[in-house]
Amino acid sequence: MVAPIITHVIGITALIAITVIIIMYVGFMTQAMMYENVHRNLEYVSQSIAMQLLYAITSDTNMTIELDYPIVVGRNIFYNIYIGNTSYILQVAPFLADKLTPSQLYVLAMTPDKNVYAYTPVCNITYDDKLINVDKNLLVIGSGTVTTLAINVNSTNIYILIYKMEVRYP
Repeated sequence: MVAPIITHVIGITALIAITVIIIMYVGFMTQAMMYENVHRNLEYVSQSIAMQLLYAITSDTNMTIELDYPIVVGRNIFYNIYIGNTSYILQVAPFLADKLTPSQLYVLAMTPDKNVYAYTPVCNITYDDKLINVDKNLLVIGSGTVTTLAINVNSTNIYILIYKMEVRYP
């Protein structure tokens, strides 16, 4: 009589252990997939904004551009966009010190907790013998805003300024 009870206890314990292992594995893989998805979306955002800025800089004319980027990059995950040269980007993200090139203009897209990020170089801070100056040295844009930048060009400088910033909702 004791043998069937022991057999059932061992079987149920093994079944529970296998179920717990499967649940933990699926949870871990889901988290890894979500992290990778957010990282890829932030890469897309930083590359897209860098391309928009490069277009505005190389056009060599005064203009305004409304930056195009999504509100969230995952399941309700907001992010910040930083536009600045290497030294100011390193003040925000010192962990990128070995990855960034000096004297470059960068776009950094990063979650507020700084766990997931992506960065893209735009160009050298001197373009066509003109120094690129960012308003207040570093532009910080939240993903919940619609931002229009003003690009002002003169004979020696290119200025990137926030022209208009409005709140938007998902």
